[in-house]
Amino acid sequence: MKKIIFTILTFISFGCGSSPKSELDSLNEIDSASTDRKASLPPLKKGNINDLLTKYTDTSIDTLKVFPSEYLDNIDSKFKGIPLDSSDITLLPFGYKSGFNGCFKFQIDSTHIGLITLSPSEHIQSSVYLFVLDNLNKSIDKSYLHLADRSGDEGSGVEIKSILFKEEGSNNIRFLTWRQISQIVENRNDTTLRLTTYVDLICWDKNKFDTLDSGKDRLLRKFKILTVN
Repeated sequence: MKKIIFTILTFISFGCGSSPKSELDSLNEIDSASTDRKASLPPLKKGNINDLLTKYTDTSIDTLKVFPSEYLDNIDSKFKGIPLDSSDITLLPFGYKSGFNGCFKFQIDSTHIGLITLSPSEHIQSSVYLFVLDNLNKSIDKSYLHLADRSGDEGSGVEIKSILFKEEGSNNIRFLTWRQISQIVENRNDTTLRLTTYVDLICWDKNKFDTLDSGKDRLLRKFKILTVN
């Protein structure tokens, strides 16, 4: 009898000392291993501004329409651009590992250069941003402008279009952005698509983008006129 009790206690003691790992423990080990691997990777090479600028084509702004492109294989697409490599992307205010293309560069003022850049969107490469290079400090400013995009699903979505134009009688460049948000409003009797449109007139003010006017009917009329021309 004593031998049986001793055997049972030994079995229980052995079982408690080798309890199976929980799922959380396993995940923690995986995360730890992943962190160790990341720590062992060499740091990402920082890009060079002069190399980045070679990916952008010089242009002058009179009137430039920037609309989202869903079909970049179209030979007429203005915004295919040149792919940026991983070191180039480290210079941008935000970025993914890939999917950015340099399109156009232009002079905003005496010390700032605008960089029109194709970037990844929700599903496809259809989003266009305007980044700003501070030519004195040789760095990309944290302030940027979302010029074009089209994203969403059957229930809701957003579309952004912009027109860059030179202010009449001056060399000041203005940015007129049109943004439309669509949302399905469901009730028992009907499914209605609600559209909300915003139009903003924006300028570059020394070191940041600033909104000059917003949501006015005349801005919408101006946008339509510039779209047709």
